[in-house]
Amino acid sequence: MSRRTSRKKKWKLTKKDWIWIAVFIALLLIVFADSIKAALTPVFPDQNTNLSDSTPKVESEGLSGDVKAIFKDIPNNNDFTFVGDEIWFAQHVPEATFLHRYKIKGDALVPIKKMIRTDFGHWNSVDYNVANDCLLFANAASDTVTEDNFFSVIINPRAIDTEATLATHSIRYPVDVGYKVQAVWGDSNLGENNIVYLLSNDCQTITKVMLKQNEEGQFYANPATGFGEYIVLETAKQSEKIGVGGAHYWMDHLYVGNGEEQGWKQISMSDYTVQSIDKTFYRDDGTKIIGSTQGIYVDDDYLWVYYNVKYSEQVRENESCLVQYYR
Repeated sequence: MSRRTSRKKKWKLTKKDWIWIAVFIALLLIVFADSIKAALTPVFPDQNTNLSDSTPKVESEGLSGDVKAIFKDIPNNNDFTFVGDEIWFAQHVPEATFLHRYKIKGDALVPIKKMIRTDFGHWNSVDYNVANDCLLFANAASDTVTEDNFFSVIINPRAIDTEATLATHSIRYPVDVGYKVQAVWGDSNLGENNIVYLLSNDCQTITKVMLKQNEEGQFYANPATGFGEYIVLETAKQSEKIGVGGAHYWMDHLYVGNGEEQGWKQISMSDYTVQSIDKTFYRDDGTKIIGSTQGIYVDDDYLWVYYNVKYSEQVRENESCLVQYYR
């Protein structure tokens, strides 16, 4: 009696099978073409894309211009900025400038106990760039004198402990664009993050400069002079006088706080046209509250405005508040 042995037949792809597989892959590439293109397209970092490097984007829940939150009792004189997941304010007294650091937890502005004592002077404008991890501010030292004015860059400001000085922590850049120079970071410049806008205190002169970097891509002070160096790219004039109360660059526009009224200006960096946004606040009896905008910041979802509010021309005490608007 003979046994019949059986073998499993090996399955081989035919030419027809390969044709169908190729057609299927081609269809997949057509369907997902946009997704594949987006994944392969390089993105240059821009300092104006996120609130911070550690804060996730939150979808807006309100209409543009609506108030999300109001924070009061803040020790601050003028402009402010976000440094990572913190908000930094500056309180200037004759002997020093104290940097007060806060975090937003829920709907509360929570102070960080560790203050920083500095000799940074009056912060009429201050700006932090998350892409290059540098703090930028101008001295705003004089109401009339243009000589010896400067703006400063501090690399890795979050490494500062409890005390900082201009001499040991900053790179200073001499500048003459009128008294009380203001300085804010500009666009990313294809990931170099070295563009700065300089504003005269009346904002009629706007100068675009590029900070020089060394071979490692870091800002530096020239050993021969002790100062940082920059290249002037463009200088423009605009006719409207604006008493600068803080400034911030966002999407080809400068947002400039109106230091004389409760509002701000939006200046196009393409044609230098100015748009005014005015705000008026009232007491319970319907009378106007007198005050001014002293700080401004813009991110993906919100517009942040710091108001210095004076309840009466006869009363010296001010009530300040940081207002978070939906964009």
